[in-house]
Amino acid sequence: MAGSFKLKTIPRNDLLGIVMIEIISAHNLPRWRNITKTSFDMDPFVIVSFHRKVFRTRVLRHTLNPKWREKLLLHVHKNELGFNVRCAVYDWDKMSANDYVGEISLELHDIMSAAPIPNAETGLYRLDNMQQTQPIYFNLPLKRERGDEEQKFGFRQPTLQMSAVFQPYDALRQRFWLEMLRLYDTNETGGISIDELQTMLLSLGSTLTNKTIKGFFSRFGKEAGKDELTFSEGIQALETELLRPKPERQIVHGIDTDGDVVDELYSEDEEDPVERVIQLSTCPLCLLPRLSRAEETDIVTHLALCTSRKGRSVDDIMVSNFVTASQARRKWYTNAFTILSQGHYRIGANSANILVQDRLTGQVIEEKMQVYVRLGIRLLYQGAKSHMNGARVRRMLRNMTTRQGLKYDHPNSVRAIAPFISFHGIKVEEMVDPVESFTTFNDFFCRRIRMSLRPLDEPDNPCVLVSCADCRLSAFETVGRATAMWIKGRQFSVGKLLGTTYQHLAPQEPSLVIFRLAPQDYHRFHSPVDGVLGEPQRIEGEYYTVNPMAIRSNIDVFGENTRAVLPIYTKEFGTVILTAIGAMMVGSIVFTIRAGDSVKRGDELGYFRFGGSTLVLLVERSRVRWDADLLANASACMETLNMRSFASLVSRTVMAGCGKASFSTSCACSQASSRPPPGDLNRHSRLITRPKDQGASQAMLYATKGIENDEDLKRAMVGVASVWYEGNPCNAHLLGIGQRIRDSIENAGLTGYQFGTVGVSDGISMGTSAMSYSLPSRDLIADSVESCVGGHWLDGCVVVPGCDKNMPGVLMALGRLNRPGIMVYGGTIRPGHCGSVSGPLDIVSAFQSYGQYLASGSTDQAEQIRYDTVRHACPGPGACGGMYTANTMASCAEILGMTLPGSSSFPAEYPDKHKECDSIGAAMRNLLERNIRPRDIMTKSAFEDAITLTMVLGGSTNAVLHLIAIAKSVGVELTIDDFQRISDKTPFLANLKPSGKYVMEDVHTMLGGIPSVVHYLIENKMIKGEHLTVTGRTLKENCERWVAERGPMPTNQDLLYPINNPIKATGHIRVLYGNLAPGGAIAKITGKEGLHFTGKARVFDTEDDMVHAVEQNSIKKGEKTVVILRYKGPKGGPGMPEMLKPTSLIMGAGLGHDVACLTDGRFSGGSHGFVIGHVVPEAQEGGPIALVKDGDEITIDAENNTINLTNVNEKELARRRSEWVARPLKVTQGGLYKYTRLVADASHGCVTDA
Repeated sequence: MAGSFKLKTIPRNDLLGIVMIEIISAHNLPRWRNITKTSFDMDPFVIVSFHRKVFRTRVLRHTLNPKWREKLLLHVHKNELGFNVRCAVYDWDKMSANDYVGEISLELHDIMSAAPIPNAETGLYRLDNMQQTQPIYFNLPLKRERGDEEQKFGFRQPTLQMSAVFQPYDALRQRFWLEMLRLYDTNETGGISIDELQTMLLSLGSTLTNKTIKGFFSRFGKEAGKDELTFSEGIQALETELLRPKPERQIVHGIDTDGDVVDELYSEDEEDPVERVIQLSTCPLCLLPRLSRAEETDIVTHLALCTSRKGRSVDDIMVSNFVTASQARRKWYTNAFTILSQGHYRIGANSANILVQDRLTGQVIEEKMQVYVRLGIRLLYQGAKSHMNGARVRRMLRNMTTRQGLKYDHPNSVRAIAPFISFHGIKVEEMVDPVESFTTFNDFFCRRIRMSLRPLDEPDNPCVLVSCADCRLSAFETVGRATAMWIKGRQFSVGKLLGTTYQHLAPQEPSLVIFRLAPQDYHRFHSPVDGVLGEPQRIEGEYYTVNPMAIRSNIDVFGENTRAVLPIYTKEFGTVILTAIGAMMVGSIVFTIRAGDSVKRGDELGYFRFGGSTLVLLVERSRVRWDADLLANASACMETLNMRSFASLVSRTVMAGCGKASFSTSCACSQASSRPPPGDLNRHSRLITRPKDQGASQAMLYATKGIENDEDLKRAMVGVASVWYEGNPCNAHLLGIGQRIRDSIENAGLTGYQFGTVGVSDGISMGTSAMSYSLPSRDLIADSVESCVGGHWLDGCVVVPGCDKNMPGVLMALGRLNRPGIMVYGGTIRPGHCGSVSGPLDIVSAFQSYGQYLASGSTDQAEQIRYDTVRHACPGPGACGGMYTANTMASCAEILGMTLPGSSSFPAEYPDKHKECDSIGAAMRNLLERNIRPRDIMTKSAFEDAITLTMVLGGSTNAVLHLIAIAKSVGVELTIDDFQRISDKTPFLANLKPSGKYVMEDVHTMLGGIPSVVHYLIENKMIKGEHLTVTGRTLKENCERWVAERGPMPTNQDLLYPINNPIKATGHIRVLYGNLAPGGAIAKITGKEGLHFTGKARVFDTEDDMVHAVEQNSIKKGEKTVVILRYKGPKGGPGMPEMLKPTSLIMGAGLGHDVACLTDGRFSGGSHGFVIGHVVPEAQEGGPIALVKDGDEITIDAENNTINLTNVNEKELARRRSEWVARPLKVTQGGLYKYTRLVADASHGCVTDA
């Protein structure tokens, strides 16, 4: 053959290939007795080791014949040819060391003997057969090379079954090229044209010039543009180019394969002036970010492994030699075998995998797609440089679409129907026509299904907008939210989507839903609303794929593709616009209706011919509220799988003509239109209590308390989530409160289910390493409540928190779920009293007692006072009594509208708290009937009112973190600058601990409760109070009723100062910026500390070091000192622990006027003094706080809101920064490790779902 040549073996350092191993099973393991000698027990696992690589299977409990079926990959180096693969079986023992059972050993040469061999002439492997290469199966007897002689196998000879196959790297790489060439063979000729080859190379970031690529053809005596290369010729050409030394390659002068000037290379991290066959910075499949500096052969091999991976790679397992008997028998050692992943399996369309959540089951599944198809889409659409605007690619997609249309219209295409049904698991019994009746694949593709299997949600309620089709959908409250989270096309706009004809009909503030019809869906679409149809307007365009990986690229897929725009004029929703978008492989959009037709929800509008496609629905934002699960999934870049075409997507609509602009202000006038029928309150639970195919769900419910007949199943199910545990006064009484609430719910004709969640006591963990779990517990609470309510299809939830992080945790859960919910605060503790100590006591008294003991000379009398303080500070149940974090967040929850009036100020042991619990059932039923949900209540205005109250009361700085996090859960944008803006105009009025003398019980007894305070603030126009609450009335209306019943707030008291005579004219929380905190810091300045502080830095990386310094009197009175506690941030702490112990020690030791505290951690609500926390960036991230040294001068200016190093210039800071070395994380596994990997910085609320 003209131009034929032989491939050389490509050198790849010292790597030869991979061994794919599967540990299948074991048989006849010995019946050894357990440690008690009373019965046999065998919990086997296998340790596989090869040179320095180690792998452990999972433990299978109580079996002598385990079946693991676990796979792994071993990379083989040249120097490892003499090593064996060793598999040792162990018996896991919970009470003692793991027992060695036996082992086998395989020589590597035996495994490699069956490896494929390249063709002697061409150097090519038999690629078509390589994928079918059969592994070698082994069934080998276990041998005991060591161990206790008393433990014998007896007459049972145990065996281990496994398989292994070796594949050379060259063979893997050639397989990769073959699959890529097949993928780009758009006309399916079995060859590759220059257009197709250039497009493929372009997607791989290649910088090969036209001249070089045309040379591929001339080598084989062919003419580029006229002839095609065979796949074998293409592989030889590509592999040969990889071999070419760099000095022999052409220099690239900013020219790509299209001949156009390139703005940037595909790999941003490396400047390479010579041609490259492939150039990627990140793997499109595993998202490995370190490819930019790899050799080209390594990149191709990595992609080949990712596309063919059948096991777990153990190149990155902990480095060690062969596992010894003593090592393997230590339980801690075997538990420490941790595989380090090369990349994170990220959720949703932002990753290399498309994940969807089944709306009915809640299960998250990966959408089926051939791996090379997925790879091709990622390379074309998701690269650092977009390749989709080139004429060549557009021409290829259009040709591919045309050819696919012809192919699937041909009678021979019926052969594809049966495999398609099998691959996607399509239910043929749902189809109207039998399979054999279809004459082409296209006829099958737009098949009809039995509409009786797709019931319409609430058929008599036109205010319920329903899904258009079986689909994967994503809902967004605003277009801005959609473009931020999902539609990444830089040029996307509603106007461009609709075209010139219907631009004027676009809603001013549209909400939108994207319905993606995957190939397996039946591809007919239906009306989501009742209305009259306008004239469909067709817009010609391109044929880009509508796969989420493409939608999230920089190409405006929706605005560029062929599409048809259909307006629907409705009474309930105004003008609704449905746009049907064509895509790659979609030949036509067919409407089965005409302009002027009246349609009902569920009526067919049209269908797509062959291929996946999409619908985009635009609705005026003020007229619709999408269901919470849809919004939550979309925010996580995950689609919601809807296989019930006409399922409801909304919880409530605002009727046209009601004269209100938003839901929260229009619920009363729209009540008649959206109130469900009597007894029909179970919007969510009915999905498991009604369908006949959910018999198992119903059977389990019949076994629970309160479900005795079919009528019981029709009641709404309400969860009662209490953060109860006995070891903390804040939470010890919540189980009883929860039971009382559940009884109230049952009395209201609802079904109540009580469940618990976890919590961490700040008071107990404070000052210890356990404090790292405090802030993470907030998100853990949110996750657990969300999981239980969502996982059991509960219709609503009452949450009962007690301690600090409980409140934001449960509110975040309610916000995410967006189902009717109420918070019942556990209540505040009473103050303690003791004869030897004057004045009321609380938890901060106990914290400060040690500093006072040191300051008093550590005498016997001082010790007695310290002991009495500790012993009497907490006299009973309830949250810490001052305006610390718990009472701050409870007050915020009430003003946000999520509690009944007075909940935050009723003490835990007062009868008022019991009455509140007894009224929850009626309140919950009202919420369900009116479908009032957290996102209707917690609006931006509500958060601004909550911030105002926090400033008035002198609340905890933790409110900054928590309110931002809660706001995120309901889709409200809140920033630290909002706190400063409100603080600037809000006076500090409350004489409450920690900076004052009163406690929360006094707010109830002296002022009449938080509603009285809020009423006073509303009257003085400091708070609006116009937002909705869980009572169904506005905050202002609640407070007016409260004062009418109990009287106005007394004025002859010194607890709440009058507005014209405040403690401080502006708020106590200040947001500081400067060269020490470029991302912001939060200061708590109540006024008594002063507004300015300059001092010398004393730097501590641990609390213990700082405490020791105070104990040794090295921090002295009269010396202005800024104590810096760093590496305490969300990642560095980890968990951003509170610094109450250090601040209490300083105040107790009488150093409050001479010492300011600065940290990237947090301060407790009980902290006071000159304290600045939440420094961003934190030290762990290399923030300026990590660069401070002892003796540096720091100036804090609370008037101008700045914090700076004043005697260190930028040059010195730059020098220190260059010398700074990041510290390893303090945790490497478990919950705190996961937290450090997910958590956002303090200025963004430390959320873990950002």
